[in-house]
Amino acid sequence: MEELHSIIDKLSEYALDISQSKVYTTSLCEFILSIYQQVQLYKQIPSSNSFVSSISSSSLDNVIKALVDAANFLISNLQNDPQFQRKEDAQNDYLFEREEKELIQKIIAKINAIQVSTERANEEAAQGSNGKATFQFDAHAKYYPKSAVSGVMLPEELTNDPRTFHLVGHESFGGRSSMLKKVLLAMENQKEQAALSTSTNAFDSLAKAAQQRLKVILVNGVTGVGKSNFALHLCREICKENQIQRKYHLRLRANTKQSLTTTEAMQYVIQTWRGQPLPIHEKQLRDVYHQSFIGVSSLLYLEDPANIHQVLALLPYIKYSPSSKAIVVISSRSSLKLDFDRFSKGYIDLVNEDEIKQVRDRIPEEDKTSIEGGSIAIDQIDLENFSDHESDFGSSDDDSDNESDKEEDVPTSPVNAVGKFHIKKTPHQKKMEKELKAIFGSTQKKTVSIHIGTKDDDEKLPIFQRQFDVIYCQLETLTLDQGSEMILSLNPSVTMEEGRSLAALADNIPIFMKIATRCHMLYVSDHTLSDYSIHVSSYIDEHTKPNFPQLRKLCEGFIIGAFQKWPKELQSFALKLSIFPFSFDVVSASLITETPLHETLQHIQLLVFMGLLIGCEPNRFCYHDLVRDTLVYHCEEMPDDDPVKVAVQECDERYTQHYYNLLGLYNLQHEYSGIMFMPGVERYDMDIENMKQVIHFLRDLSDEDYIDGLNNGRYIFRNVIYAIDRGRMYTYFENNAAIDKVKSEFGKAQFYEGFALVYFDLMDHKNAFIKAKKALELLENACILSEEPSDELKKLPVLHITGDIALRQNQHDIAMKYFEKMVDIATKNAHEWQKLKIESNEEVLEGFEKDEYIIKDIFIGKAMINQARIYMHRGETKLGKQYFERGLMILQRIYHRYHPLISDALASYASLLRDLKNSKYYDDVIKYYKEAVEINAKIFGETSFQMGEIYDGYAIALLLQQKFKEAEVNFKKSLEIRKKYFGESDLTVSSTHNNLAICLKHLKKYEEASEHYTSSMTILTNLYGPNDSRVATLKTNVAKLKLETNSDIDEIQKSFEEALESLQDEEIKGEKGRQMASTLASMADTQRQKQNYDKAIELYEQSMAVLEEVKKTTNPESTDYLDILGETARILYGMATLHYDKQQYKEASELLDRGMEIIDTKLGGAAYPLYSNFLSLSANAKLNKKDLSGAEAIYLKVIEMKTKQQQPKENFIATFQALAVCLDRQAKYEPAIEYYNKVLDLLKEVSPNELDKIITVKKAIASCHTKRDPKDFESAEKVFEEVEQLVLKKTGNDNNLEYGELINDLGACRVQLQKIEDAILNFATCERIFAEFYGDNHDKTITARENVANLRMMLQQRQVEQGCCCCIVM
Repeated sequence: MEELHSIIDKLSEYALDISQSKVYTTSLCEFILSIYQQVQLYKQIPSSNSFVSSISSSSLDNVIKALVDAANFLISNLQNDPQFQRKEDAQNDYLFEREEKELIQKIIAKINAIQVSTERANEEAAQGSNGKATFQFDAHAKYYPKSAVSGVMLPEELTNDPRTFHLVGHESFGGRSSMLKKVLLAMENQKEQAALSTSTNAFDSLAKAAQQRLKVILVNGVTGVGKSNFALHLCREICKENQIQRKYHLRLRANTKQSLTTTEAMQYVIQTWRGQPLPIHEKQLRDVYHQSFIGVSSLLYLEDPANIHQVLALLPYIKYSPSSKAIVVISSRSSLKLDFDRFSKGYIDLVNEDEIKQVRDRIPEEDKTSIEGGSIAIDQIDLENFSDHESDFGSSDDDSDNESDKEEDVPTSPVNAVGKFHIKKTPHQKKMEKELKAIFGSTQKKTVSIHIGTKDDDEKLPIFQRQFDVIYCQLETLTLDQGSEMILSLNPSVTMEEGRSLAALADNIPIFMKIATRCHMLYVSDHTLSDYSIHVSSYIDEHTKPNFPQLRKLCEGFIIGAFQKWPKELQSFALKLSIFPFSFDVVSASLITETPLHETLQHIQLLVFMGLLIGCEPNRFCYHDLVRDTLVYHCEEMPDDDPVKVAVQECDERYTQHYYNLLGLYNLQHEYSGIMFMPGVERYDMDIENMKQVIHFLRDLSDEDYIDGLNNGRYIFRNVIYAIDRGRMYTYFENNAAIDKVKSEFGKAQFYEGFALVYFDLMDHKNAFIKAKKALELLENACILSEEPSDELKKLPVLHITGDIALRQNQHDIAMKYFEKMVDIATKNAHEWQKLKIESNEEVLEGFEKDEYIIKDIFIGKAMINQARIYMHRGETKLGKQYFERGLMILQRIYHRYHPLISDALASYASLLRDLKNSKYYDDVIKYYKEAVEINAKIFGETSFQMGEIYDGYAIALLLQQKFKEAEVNFKKSLEIRKKYFGESDLTVSSTHNNLAICLKHLKKYEEASEHYTSSMTILTNLYGPNDSRVATLKTNVAKLKLETNSDIDEIQKSFEEALESLQDEEIKGEKGRQMASTLASMADTQRQKQNYDKAIELYEQSMAVLEEVKKTTNPESTDYLDILGETARILYGMATLHYDKQQYKEASELLDRGMEIIDTKLGGAAYPLYSNFLSLSANAKLNKKDLSGAEAIYLKVIEMKTKQQQPKENFIATFQALAVCLDRQAKYEPAIEYYNKVLDLLKEVSPNELDKIITVKKAIASCHTKRDPKDFESAEKVFEEVEQLVLKKTGNDNNLEYGELINDLGACRVQLQKIEDAILNFATCERIFAEFYGDNHDKTITARENVANLRMMLQQRQVEQGCCCCIVM
């Protein structure tokens, strides 16, 4: 064990510095520390106690052996980790490599070995327990084996983690089992009752469906009664009985000094599953939060919420998502019952120890939907009337024992004067203060909520769903029998009578019973529990005053009474832990209390075992509220010179410095380790109350110290505080000259960097650039004065943001200078360990030479990717690709290939290339999108939330390249995912419906396309009303579809006019102006089809005029300008087609030349999708102008283009056929037949049922056979015979004109072959058909009759040596 102790202590040197991106190294560390704690507990309990006696020493030795082996492996790996070997290098502050795949597999093997050893020990313990409670190993550590493939945690493993509702500190559950069963029965009763109810009202039916899918269970009770314990066991049972796919546990900690705000709670949930940076705008954040519950079955546990505002805001909004189901469990010291009575429209049941009682039936819902889909009108009035915030500010410190109920005055601090911090108290918190004052006689430790921001999100009026059922669960103190049952579950060695006696003394409050029972087991086992109960009773009599409230007497007797029985070192340690406002990790506790880590773990496990500490996250613990406050007041009552009290005060000082340092570490890891792109909460989120405490402390010291704190966490604060709130803080410090008092130039530069980020997030690029330039100027001066060369590296993040700002403003030359400077500085200061050789045996990407060196630096990687964007905008494709591949390889060497940051870089770069709308980039677009899809699918799964957007982007790229079948597949994948996560009525779902419809239209799946257009329009109309420009776009698209399907022209024209009417009031600029032009052009196309050429020309000219207006307000360098040029080209094509239809081939050619010039110079030339259409129409014009050789050359060029672009086969049919006609007219019959056959093959493959087209082509082939030299009538006859069968198949009989015309041609061919008898039969059939349809005296009837007569004469003259075929009339 001594070896293990020393190894554990050694871990404290590394544990906090392990990069958050090293998921499995962290997991192994958690396993080792968690199991080590429990081994220590086992050794503390007397071996005679049946609680531990069933585990043999050999089993325990196996566990210890596995721990030693794993710990040695971990220490050795950390010692060899480059991160810890290069600590002196400045680059180490921002380079955080991930674990190699081989290392992950070794770590998993060590974890599995620990699990096997503990499982065997647990099996042995269970076999020897004889049904009594017994010791069990339970590793409190995160472990995600499915994620080992990529090394990134899968969202499904995070959100469905079996340890979400863990029982560390909550193991005992005696006395509450019957209550638990009643709650589950109430849930089932509500479900059955709702299923039986019926409603004819559509909105009421929707409400009923919604409330069946949203259930709220409110667990209320007095302090220490076991609300959290009961709620956790309830959550575990709900998971067993329901197919819960997502689990969330939000510790809102309203009863602590640093409570969690609603915004922070939402961020916590989002980070659990979403592998992207947090939304920076409030509405986006709330929308994404509610997406966490869409399309899945969820269980959300809200522990200790602040008030009804917070609860309602956090209720999952799933009203319009039929596939969603959510259960919300709430445990709260305050009663929210009356509040839910007012806000819920569902069933309300009351559950207590005696009965299940329905106190209200469901209230029918009315239609009160708003634009955002929430029923907020009545709700907001209710909330305003209920508002429980008297002031935005309050005092956090008041030593008066005679405090009035009046709200405190607003502090005079200049920070508060401009609203930088909100220190407010809710009625719930005020109630707790009064309760603590009544118990302990002081309010020094008031509970307040400190926000690092201006907005108080708990005070806002949330949009929430009123359709939910409620179950009230009122927990009372246990009965004597229940209390005795609980005590026996805690220590099987005591008797029932002893348990009843202790339960009575503890007023049957579970927390006191657990503390006493477990303390007796550990430290007073040589006395009976009855004797210990007498000790507690005596302590209460001796150390409490008669006027003390009963709860305070119990706290003194059971908590401090037990405290007095502990070893001195445990007493001191417990008091030191009371400095933490809420939770702490074990390594931080060890460092702050200056206790060796192995002793820290031992002490913590004992405190958990006795019920004073509760497990939060792995290796994170917190005191029960009552325990923390009791120990705090006990410490305050100690003499000032007491060594223990002095030690606690010293810990308080170390606490501030420790978490200030951690804030800086978390800040850098957040920004540079890639953790923000990985699912899972960051360590900052788990330490948030400690971070708030440090910022609060610095704020109270001075403005300069406060600025230092903001600088130290500037990247994290950017992620978790809205930009407008940060902007107010930065503005205040700049305006009151506080920044001028900061002594360090580097500190001033960091301040202005943070200020630049504020403006950048607010899209105010002008001011962002000004602040970033200011930061750079300060850094330049600071580096000149600095004696440390590596200080130059501090310029890199500021250069990066400055370059980004310039890039956003399309200032490409300026941006390039900043990015080049980044590369120069990082390269100049690079160390040997950063230089990586591209080995000759590696797959060398473009832009690299074999055996070349690259510098592994994140800033070089990011700079090169941005340089690639600039080169692409300049049209320097080769350089752009080279720099992107270089930057990507550097990032891959840091983060590895399978990382969301890499897939995000690939997808965003592909999106950039796609939006340039230049076909020469299309191959790269597809390549990068494919790689991004492959990486994300491997990390998150093919149906994950992250895949929705990337499938959509990929599908759009395929659509632009006319790869419609592949685009259809990816659009459908995107649609399925987006509907699952966003619901059926989301804007992104509407967009995907529209894009899919466009794709299906090209595939001629018109009915399916119409369905998706309708779905898209329904969503947009419901969201924005019928007159919105986006709805107009859909109306235009629907009209175009009808145009293509030859629907009624008047109906089509009406649809276009409706779309245009929606746009009339819109200003002619931007997307709306372009949409107006597109609609006018489509109306012109309609008039052209109706041959109303004058009206069509008028509309085309109006459309062009609109585009000219839009051009005036559009940046010529933007992609929007390219869209305008593309629309201009389309209109020119329509006008050219009109003149072609009018046989005005010269005018048509001139318009085509104008359009092709635009395409050649601005839109990418030959690879532009419409280019082949222009060429084809130009060739057709030449064909009709008898310029046959010119037409042939263009047709061949079109075919070459379409082949290169890999266009769908159906796109070749018209071109092949036109070329065949052109060759036919030039008497080039052999190649004409070749191309006719190509047309025939494609028709059989893609349109086998279009018999008219097949018949036409076959007849043309037969005609070529009769004209070629030498003439080939035999081949012609075979083709005509095939056509005859097709005509019969098509018409179903041989009595129609089409059949007659064909038989006439077949008869003429047979005459040439001297098949006289067959020819006579053919012409006779023609005579019959023509006589019936044209009459006996029609020219065709007479000709057929004469042919029959002449052929019969030929038969009579067969003896003659040569017949007279010339008499046959052809």
